[in-house]
Amino acid sequence: MTLAQRVRAVSLITDGSAVSHVTAARLWGFPLPRRMQADESVHVTRPATSTAVRRKGVIGHSAVLVPGEVVMLDGVRLTSRVKTWFDLAAEISVEDLVVIGDHLVRVPRPRLESRFEAYARISDLRDIIKEHKGKHGIADAGKAVELVRVGADSAPETRLRLALLGAGLPEPELNQPLMDDNGVAWHEPDMQYRQYKIAIEYEGDHHRTAEQLARDIRRGENTAALGWLERRVSKAEMHDGAKAAIAKVHKALLEQGWRKE
Repeated sequence: MTLAQRVRAVSLITDGSAVSHVTAARLWGFPLPRRMQADESVHVTRPATSTAVRRKGVIGHSAVLVPGEVVMLDGVRLTSRVKTWFDLAAEISVEDLVVIGDHLVRVPRPRLESRFEAYARISDLRDIIKEHKGKHGIADAGKAVELVRVGADSAPETRLRLALLGAGLPEPELNQPLMDDNGVAWHEPDMQYRQYKIAIEYEGDHHRTAEQLARDIRRGENTAALGWLERRVSKAEMHDGAKAAIAKVHKALLEQGWRKE
């Protein structure tokens, strides 16, 4: 039985109720922290005028739900993606909120996906914060939205960007074309420091295939031919606070003339 099948009836307990919080996040396919990915609890939110649901296996909430914050998905009434992101602000870290925020505002690649528009805009995240002043977690939501960026293709890319910023390194551009001296656009590295001609690639599990490895080698050769440095960051280098990844990028920046002000 799928999660949607399991919670469908619960979502219709009363008029105006909706599956919410981590349950809605799982239904939406959010990149959740590991501890939440297998959370089997069912969260249901009722309008603020009603008492929270009290039922075995159900965690009840009572909150203001404005028009547009409750939608239908596969027969389940649940909070919208943006409202779900906002509700999670009271339960997860600012970093995890930014990861989900980046996921929501990412512009899809039509040739690879079945959609053409982002799930949300950064302005949508700002608007819902304004709509629910005083709600628990609003301070962290406000901090997170200032760090959300369009362009990250995965949660590890977001975590790498945040690690670099946290270490005092400059903020890289995300998935922008690498330009040669003649203004010709080449491939789009995961991150880049245009001023210092540094391209950064995060190597996820899909880079282990022979086909992808061949593409990576060609990409690296093209990058070098253009006079840029390419630095690849592995999953292992993201452990222990991403110290190894930070050190690698820091060294490249120094080699290319960057100096901390």
